[in-house]
Amino acid sequence: MKTIPKDEIEVLNQEIDDETGQYRIRARNRVHYLTIPTSVFDDNSICRPYLLIPQLPEFPDYQWTTMQISRDDAGLKTTLSSEPLPEIQAIWYPKRIDILSLVRRLKDARRSSPWLGTS
Repeated sequence: MKTIPKDEIEVLNQEIDDETGQYRIRARNRVHYLTIPTSVFDDNSICRPYLLIPQLPEFPDYQWTTMQISRDDAGLKTTLSSEPLPEIQAIWYPKRIDILSLVRRLKDARRSSPWLGTS
């Protein structure tokens, strides 16, 4: 099975409470969603993408939507789903940006995209 290298995985956003971390991940040209109980990794790793990504299981290089990650005595366990997520029904801001069109990460976590202006 082909997998995506860790250096091509990026946390787009995260939401963490006392029990669960939920992450939107960019892996190459796809967006995936992870759910991880906070007990799976230490507190520092669960909230710092640069510590979390190296500890994540391999990401299969095919289309999937969500991954549930847990831990048992044998190590990390994953459950993948390809079920589509519900679509956004109410758009509160008219301008839309395709997250996959953003091409490089700047040093302070800002993103840039190619300028398609005319001369």
